[in-house]
Amino acid sequence: MTARAVALEPRNAAVHVAWAFIGYRKAMSGAWPASEALAAAAASAPAAAELDPGLPGGQVMLASIYGMRGRTEPALDAASQVERLNPNAWGAPHGR
Repeated sequence: MTARAVALEPRNAAVHVAWAFIGYRKAMSGAWPASEALAAAAASAPAAAELDPGLPGGQVMLASIYGMRGRTEPALDAASQVERLNPNAWGAPHGR
């Protein structure tokens, strides 16, 4: 359903955050190949961040995905953005 929502509302940042979160959780679960699940998530997270730079969710997903991929500097940059946007958002205080 989320893939369909992205197709129907490609300019909706929240839908991209949801799609990225699903890919991230799939990768974390171990039930799906992590590289494939992260690739899907990595396609939507930047879109969310670009569509609505003030939405912490896009930055949260970027930090999480970059972190899982071992890209420390971009992950820390995204975590800093989350903290700047909303210090109480998931990923803000403990994301770093």
